[in-house]
Amino acid sequence: MNGQRLTVVAALERYPAQGRSGRPLGSVYLTSLTAHSGDSRRPVIFAFNGGPGSSSAYLNLGMLGLRRVQVSGPEARGPTGTIVDNHDTPLDVADIVLIDPIGTGFSRLASRGAAGEAYSAVGDAAYIAGVIRQWLKRHHREAAPAFLAGESYGAQRVASILRVLSCNGERHCTPLAVEGAILISQSIEIVNTLQRPGNVTGIAAGFPTIAALAWYHRKVDRHDRSVDGVVADALAFSSIYLSALYRENSLSVDERSAIVGQLAAFSGLAPAFFQKHLSITKDEYRNEAFRPTGQVLGTYDARYLGPVNGAGDPSTNALDTVIAAKLSRVLNEGVGVPASYSYRVYNDALDGRWTYAPVATPFSKYDYAGEFAAALRINPALKVLVAGGLYDTAASVGADAFLLNQWSVPATQTLSVHYPAGHMFYLDDASRVDFARAIRCFVGSRSIAVCRAAAQSRGIPPGIGSLPSQGQQDLAQ
Repeated sequence: MNGQRLTVVAALERYPAQGRSGRPLGSVYLTSLTAHSGDSRRPVIFAFNGGPGSSSAYLNLGMLGLRRVQVSGPEARGPTGTIVDNHDTPLDVADIVLIDPIGTGFSRLASRGAAGEAYSAVGDAAYIAGVIRQWLKRHHREAAPAFLAGESYGAQRVASILRVLSCNGERHCTPLAVEGAILISQSIEIVNTLQRPGNVTGIAAGFPTIAALAWYHRKVDRHDRSVDGVVADALAFSSIYLSALYRENSLSVDERSAIVGQLAAFSGLAPAFFQKHLSITKDEYRNEAFRPTGQVLGTYDARYLGPVNGAGDPSTNALDTVIAAKLSRVLNEGVGVPASYSYRVYNDALDGRWTYAPVATPFSKYDYAGEFAAALRINPALKVLVAGGLYDTAASVGADAFLLNQWSVPATQTLSVHYPAGHMFYLDDASRVDFARAIRCFVGSRSIAVCRAAAQSRGIPPGIGSLPSQGQQDLAQ
């Protein structure tokens, strides 16, 4: 791993999951990967996927586990599904614990009556925080630096778990200071990720993704520009776009014409598309970009194309099948799990049953970013690594920029990297190698500046609130 030989102990472990009142909620299974080093202060990364109905299979087989599934790119027909040794796992710098929340993997409810608490943002965070404490105690690792890594909804889990581990003022609770948070294709600012109708901030935040897709699919003339340059310009334009959306019905003819011209230039769509409304969401673009040929772009990786009336998502249909088919083999060979055991890679039923706020009402705040900000106030030394894919429409580089610009996190504690791939960008070989390098530095170095300088990756441009580049200033004028 990373040029080193390492002896690793792989184990499937079971932990009781308890509710906030101490009642049993179920059993949580996790995959524990620990180096046979005897170092009780060796860092530990606790990782989970999102959904909220996803197991940790994607991070396990895609990035962090001992074995990984080798997939082909969007130009091919689908993933090859070959299982290979994963030389990119950051196990050389940290032990890794892959957690399957209740209802996923082998983890199960204790009873039907426990579902309400287990399948909620509050209950989920509470019992997973408890499992993390149990693992540290069982392995005598209470003094080890702890890191949380969450993908997609898993990033929201990170925010909520940080709050629980900090004790949040609770009596008879010992705070656990997490050293770093790794947010992968995050959805903490979910209101901006989803782009709800009328949410002009979300529409502006999503536009750089549209610009990246227009570049990738050659809907615009590239003029020898890289995708990074296009995204940087689109991020700068987003602040202008946001102002225009806010004032849409009071714009002068000249102002509106200038905005329409820029929207068309970035997106590759005809100016006529924007004559009635200036807004365009990522989903609208996925359906509009190749409408003449009867094709739609994938959600999780919009480099992929599929038929308009096709089932599922063009970017994940083949991948989901491969992951489900290969994981049982990996668990059987790696930790001795009988192949007949039923592992739930993804539990679709949880998506509709999940309670995302303490009280299930439209008036709830759903303030995951606020939870993270509160954790930062309690633990101001917390380091944050934000990573995403430029062609991901389930999350977006613009939402990441917006989030980072809203947090009062010093630049000395924040590292952001974005890759020319989709939601699971680490399935791309070059992106995975680079992201592994970023994780190693993030976990092992005391200086984020060193990581930023050393990483061979695409750092996020200044962001949605930054000054436009000179070219964009000229266009705006």
